[in-house]
Amino acid sequence: MSSGRSESLAEIIRRERLTHAWTQEQLALVASVNLRTVQRVERGLPCSGETKQALAGALNLDAGVLAAATNAADQGRRRFGLTGSQAVWAGATMCLPGLIFVLLNVAYYEIEVGILEPIMRSGAWSALTSYPLTPVILIAGPVLSLLLNLPHLVTLRVRQEQDAAIVDGVVVNYRPMQWIVAGLALIIIAIMVAYGAVEFLGHLLHRDQPGWIP
Repeated sequence: MSSGRSESLAEIIRRERLTHAWTQEQLALVASVNLRTVQRVERGLPCSGETKQALAGALNLDAGVLAAATNAADQGRRRFGLTGSQAVWAGATMCLPGLIFVLLNVAYYEIEVGILEPIMRSGAWSALTSYPLTPVILIAGPVLSLLLNLPHLVTLRVRQEQDAAIVDGVVVNYRPMQWIVAGLALIIIAIMVAYGAVEFLGHLLHRDQPGWIP
């Protein structure tokens, strides 16, 4: 009867090894892998695709089953992270304040949308824009959004060799919605940094002029 939870790679290897009545040393010998490799796999640590194929051949298993199986350590990590869909929605929400700020400024100062004048000339807007921490608060959301979505977009291909984990390459995942959110976050960050730089330079240029008040 199915338990409703897919078996981890470690569980499959351990179960099949015991079915064959093999010790870890015997499995390592038949699969032509190091004993420490078998021990690491059964502890739920990552292993290379070549190791999975070797173990599948030794245990008469479908290599695709082991290739699709997850490591126990990976299953534990998923409980503490966000799924791809959760990261998209959380990231989009975090970008919203910065996006609204940018759109209002562009619409009023660049496109000259007159209907926005009551908002842009209000005391609340002046207080918001003059508050020193406003740029930090507005840029923090897109930065967090980027950090949440980046692990789903770019992953490292790692293979295990004895006691070392070796990075084989970088895998770029095709996930359009997350790329859109990450791109939006980067655009907002760039605009906010440019906005802060222009404001800072403006203060420097005008401070030497007669009648300038800090």
